[in-house]
Amino acid sequence: FVAGEIDETRLLLLEDGHCLKDHALSACARPELRAEATMLGTSLHTIVQMIDNGLGLTMLPEMALKAGILDHTGLIARPLDASSPSRKIALVWRRGSPREKDFQLLATALADAA
Repeated sequence: FVAGEIDETRLLLLEDGHCLKDHALSACARPELRAEATMLGTSLHTIVQMIDNGLGLTMLPEMALKAGILDHTGLIARPLDASSPSRKIALVWRRGSPREKDFQLLATALADAA
């Protein structure tokens, strides 16, 4: 499935302020796409329900799919044909946490896996 060929009039996205919206528009090579051309939802679960009722399509993070967001729906997921889709994430913990060494080890393991 090629993201750049998505019909933006059927595209359901999260509201402004959600980074996933920007990532989806970037994957479509359409960062200039305006909200008026799309339908917006407040959460991924809302968007999934909208799609399950025939209102359009969206892009979901793989981690949401693995967590079962499409369970008990009639929906299917197709992977995007993208050379290297990715998202930037951060690991955050409270300064002075007694588990700081554990978090440092986790950060190292995540960096090594990336």
